[in-house]
Amino acid sequence: MTAYLVMPTERIRTARERRGIGVRELARIAGVTPGAVTQWEKSEAQGTLRESTLHRVLAALGTTLEAEFPPPSYSALDRREDRVALELHRVVAAKLVMNPEAVLSVVPENIRSMRSRVQGNAAQAVLDRWESLVRSRQIGALVDQMLSTDSVAVSMRQSSPFMGVLTSQEREEAIERAVQ
Repeated sequence: MTAYLVMPTERIRTARERRGIGVRELARIAGVTPGAVTQWEKSEAQGTLRESTLHRVLAALGTTLEAEFPPPSYSALDRREDRVALELHRVVAAKLVMNPEAVLSVVPENIRSMRSRVQGNAAQAVLDRWESLVRSRQIGALVDQMLSTDSVAVSMRQSSPFMGVLTSQEREEAIERAVQ
Protein backbone atom coordinates (compact mmCIF):
# COMPACT_ATOMS: atom_id res chain seq x y z
CA MET A 1 0.00 0.00 0.00
CA THR A 2 1.32 3.44 -0.79
CA ALA A 3 1.41 6.23 1.73
CA TYR A 4 -1.31 8.07 -0.14
CA LEU A 5 -3.78 5.26 0.42
CA VAL A 6 -3.57 5.53 4.19
CA MET A 7 -4.32 9.22 4.18
CA PRO A 8 -6.67 10.48 6.17
CA THR A 9 -6.63 8.14 9.14
CA GLU A 10 -3.19 6.62 9.60
CA ARG A 11 -0.74 9.40 8.85
CA ILE A 12 0.96 9.48 12.25
CA ARG A 13 1.27 5.72 12.60
CA THR A 14 2.47 5.33 9.01
CA ALA A 15 5.09 8.08 9.32
CA ARG A 16 6.24 6.65 12.67
CA GLU A 17 6.48 3.09 11.36
CA ARG A 18 8.33 4.18 8.20
CA ARG A 19 11.07 5.51 10.40
CA GLY A 20 11.08 2.43 12.63
CA ILE A 21 9.99 4.50 15.60
CA GLY A 22 7.78 3.01 18.28
CA VAL A 23 5.18 4.82 20.35
CA ARG A 24 7.58 5.29 23.28
CA GLU A 25 10.33 6.71 21.06
CA LEU A 26 7.96 9.19 19.40
CA ALA A 27 6.72 10.20 22.85
CA ARG A 28 10.32 10.85 23.95
CA ILE A 29 11.08 12.89 20.80
CA ALA A 30 7.86 14.92 21.10
CA GLY A 31 8.24 15.40 24.86
CA VAL A 32 4.93 13.72 25.75
CA THR A 33 3.80 10.48 27.32
CA PRO A 34 3.32 7.29 25.29
CA GLY A 35 -0.37 7.57 26.15
CA ALA A 36 -0.49 10.92 24.34
CA VAL A 37 0.93 9.34 21.17
CA THR A 38 -1.61 6.53 21.38
CA GLN A 39 -4.36 9.11 21.84
CA TRP A 40 -3.14 11.09 18.81
CA GLU A 41 -3.30 7.99 16.64
CA LYS A 42 -6.73 7.10 18.01
CA SER A 43 -8.01 10.66 17.48
CA GLU A 44 -6.72 10.65 13.93
CA ALA A 45 -8.49 7.36 13.21
CA GLN A 46 -11.71 8.86 14.57
CA GLY A 47 -11.25 12.05 12.56
CA THR A 48 -11.00 14.27 15.63
CA LEU A 49 -7.27 15.10 15.58
CA ARG A 50 -6.53 18.82 15.24
CA GLU A 51 -4.53 19.75 12.14
CA SER A 52 -2.05 21.69 14.27
CA THR A 53 -1.39 18.57 16.35
CA LEU A 54 -0.82 16.52 13.22
CA HIS A 55 1.72 19.04 11.91
CA ARG A 56 3.46 19.13 15.30
CA VAL A 57 3.72 15.33 15.44
CA LEU A 58 5.03 15.06 11.88
CA ALA A 59 7.57 17.80 12.61
CA ALA A 60 8.78 15.76 15.59
CA LEU A 61 9.28 12.91 13.12
CA GLY A 62 11.27 15.23 10.87
CA THR A 63 8.76 15.42 8.06
CA THR A 64 5.82 17.40 6.76
CA LEU A 65 2.40 16.38 5.60
CA GLU A 66 3.30 17.26 2.02
CA ALA A 67 6.52 15.23 2.05
CA GLU A 68 4.97 12.23 3.73
CA PHE A 69 1.72 12.02 1.76
CA PRO A 70 2.03 13.63 -1.67
CA PRO A 71 -1.04 13.97 -3.86
CA PRO A 72 -1.46 11.35 -6.58
CA SER A 73 0.36 11.80 -9.84
CA TYR A 74 -1.88 11.83 -12.87
CA SER A 75 1.00 11.79 -15.37
CA ALA A 76 0.36 8.10 -16.12
CA LEU A 77 -3.28 8.85 -16.90
CA ASP A 78 -3.49 10.57 -20.25
CA ARG A 79 -7.24 10.70 -20.68
CA ARG A 80 -9.24 13.32 -18.81
CA GLU A 81 -11.99 10.83 -17.96
CA ASP A 82 -9.43 8.52 -16.33
CA ARG A 83 -8.06 11.37 -14.21
CA VAL A 84 -11.57 12.35 -13.17
CA ALA A 85 -12.49 8.75 -12.31
CA LEU A 86 -9.35 8.39 -10.20
CA GLU A 87 -10.02 11.61 -8.28
CA LEU A 88 -13.66 10.63 -7.68
CA HIS A 89 -12.53 7.25 -6.38
CA ARG A 90 -9.91 8.93 -4.17
CA VAL A 91 -12.71 10.83 -2.44
CA VAL A 92 -14.86 7.68 -2.22
CA ALA A 93 -11.87 5.78 -0.77
CA ALA A 94 -11.45 8.40 1.96
CA LYS A 95 -15.13 8.06 2.86
CA LEU A 96 -14.79 4.26 2.75
CA VAL A 97 -11.95 4.34 5.26
CA MET A 98 -13.89 6.66 7.58
CA ASN A 99 -17.25 4.85 7.36
CA PRO A 100 -17.04 1.48 5.56
CA GLU A 101 -20.61 0.37 6.22
CA ALA A 102 -22.18 3.54 4.86
CA VAL A 103 -20.19 3.32 1.62
CA LEU A 104 -20.46 -0.43 1.14
CA SER A 105 -24.19 -0.45 1.79
CA VAL A 106 -24.93 1.18 -1.59
CA VAL A 107 -22.77 -1.16 -3.66
CA PRO A 108 -24.86 -4.38 -3.88
CA GLU A 109 -27.91 -2.62 -5.33
CA ASN A 110 -25.74 -0.59 -7.70
CA ILE A 111 -24.08 -3.77 -8.97
CA ARG A 112 -27.47 -5.47 -9.46
CA SER A 113 -28.68 -2.49 -11.44
CA MET A 114 -25.50 -2.28 -13.51
CA ARG A 115 -25.62 -6.01 -14.37
CA SER A 116 -28.94 -5.46 -16.13
CA ARG A 117 -27.44 -2.71 -18.31
CA VAL A 118 -23.94 -3.92 -19.21
CA GLN A 119 -23.20 -6.38 -21.96
CA GLY A 120 -20.25 -8.64 -22.63
CA ASN A 121 -18.00 -10.85 -20.58
CA ALA A 122 -15.45 -8.13 -19.87
CA ALA A 123 -18.04 -5.80 -18.34
CA GLN A 124 -19.51 -8.62 -16.27
CA ALA A 125 -15.99 -9.57 -15.11
CA VAL A 126 -15.41 -6.02 -13.87
CA LEU A 127 -18.63 -6.17 -11.86
CA ASP A 128 -17.65 -9.61 -10.55
CA ARG A 129 -14.33 -8.17 -9.35
CA TRP A 130 -15.99 -5.20 -7.60
CA GLU A 131 -18.53 -7.54 -6.02
CA SER A 132 -15.79 -9.88 -4.77
CA LEU A 133 -13.79 -7.02 -3.26
CA VAL A 134 -16.83 -5.57 -1.52
CA ARG A 135 -18.00 -8.96 -0.25
CA SER A 136 -14.55 -9.70 1.22
CA ARG A 137 -14.80 -6.54 3.38
CA GLN A 138 -11.02 -6.09 3.02
CA ILE A 139 -11.04 -2.32 2.96
CA GLY A 140 -7.32 -2.00 2.21
CA ALA A 141 -7.55 -4.25 -0.86
CA LEU A 142 -10.62 -2.39 -2.05
CA VAL A 143 -8.94 1.01 -1.63
CA ASP A 144 -5.81 -0.28 -3.38
CA GLN A 145 -7.89 -1.33 -6.37
CA MET A 146 -9.81 1.93 -6.39
CA LEU A 147 -6.64 4.04 -6.48
CA SER A 148 -4.24 1.94 -8.50
CA THR A 149 -3.06 3.37 -11.80
CA ASP A 150 -2.62 0.03 -13.54
CA SER A 151 -4.72 -0.71 -16.62
CA VAL A 152 -7.10 -3.06 -14.78
CA ALA A 153 -7.94 -0.44 -12.16
CA VAL A 154 -8.33 2.28 -14.80
CA SER A 155 -10.83 0.02 -16.59
CA MET A 156 -12.64 -0.91 -13.38
CA ARG A 157 -13.16 2.72 -12.41
CA GLN A 158 -15.15 3.21 -15.63
CA SER A 159 -17.74 0.76 -14.24
CA SER A 160 -17.82 1.96 -10.66
CA PRO A 161 -20.48 0.67 -8.26
CA PHE A 162 -20.12 3.68 -5.96
CA MET A 163 -22.87 5.88 -7.40
CA GLY A 164 -24.63 7.83 -4.68
CA VAL A 165 -21.70 7.83 -2.23
CA LEU A 166 -20.55 11.39 -2.98
CA THR A 167 -22.57 14.54 -2.62
CA SER A 168 -22.90 16.83 -5.62
CA GLN A 169 -20.43 19.24 -4.06
CA GLU A 170 -17.88 16.47 -3.41
CA ARG A 171 -18.21 15.33 -7.04
CA GLU A 172 -17.80 18.86 -8.41
CA GLU A 173 -14.74 19.55 -6.25
CA ALA A 174 -13.12 16.24 -7.23
CA ILE A 175 -13.73 16.87 -10.92
CA GLU A 176 -12.29 20.36 -10.62
CA ARG A 177 -9.13 19.01 -8.95
CA ALA A 178 -8.70 16.35 -11.64
CA VAL A 179 -8.93 18.72 -14.59
CA GLN A 180 -6.64 21.45 -13.24
